[in-house]
Order: sequence, then structure tokens, then C-alpha cells
Amino acid sequence: MKILVTGIAGFIGSNLADRLVKEGHTVVGIDDLSVGVLEQAPKEVEFHKIDIRSKDIYPLFNGVDAVFNLGCSKNYSILEVISVMQDIIGMHMVPQFKPDIPGEVQANLGNITEAGNIK
Repeated sequence: MKILVTGIAGFIGSNLADRLVKEGHTVVGIDDLSVGVLEQAPKEVEFHKIDIRSKDIYPLFNGVDAVFNLGCSKNYSILEVISVMQDIIGMHMVPQFKPDIPGEVQANLGNITEAGNIK
């Protein structure tokens, strides 16, 4: 499967991508590196440094079979409300880029079994 992971350079996204790559999946990763660290993403990932709120991510969804939307900012300063709003905008925009993916596959960690396999 070709799987797109937002937040690929974060702790959860990079570990998920590592597992997906080891299982033989092709992984496309998106991260703006505002919080994540590029070195955490597996080298086998097709990495794109871009903000998930940008329309420039549209073409990255071509040929994608599943999406894990893990991209979010981690800003717990006085700007926390703005940070959360950014996360919500990104979370709601990502599924509309690939409307033909069934809702149960457009998931965060809810569609991964305890063994780490995609349901």
C-alpha cells in the first residue's frame, strides 16, 4: 500500500512510518519541521517539507491508499489557542484531499491493532 503520514518527523509519525516501511509499504511523509526532526523519519520515506494547511499538498495524495493524519504543532506558550486552531484546520483539511479513501482508513491511531497492524 502507498500510505501518507502527516507529522512524519514527530515521535509517533516517525515510529509509525518505520513500522510501515518494515512491513513493505511505500510511505509518503509530510512535516513542516516546526516541531519534528527530519532525522527521525526513516530514510526510505518520500519526505516533503510542507505545512499541512497548504494547498501545495494536494498532489501528494495522488495514488495514496491510506492516510494517517498525525501532523500537529506543539506550542504550549501563550499562543496555545492559535496552535490548537492550526491543528484543527489541518485535521479537517487532510481528509478532503483524498475523499475516495474510506473513512475507517482515514485514521489516526484508531485503526491500528495492538500489534501495530493496519485494520
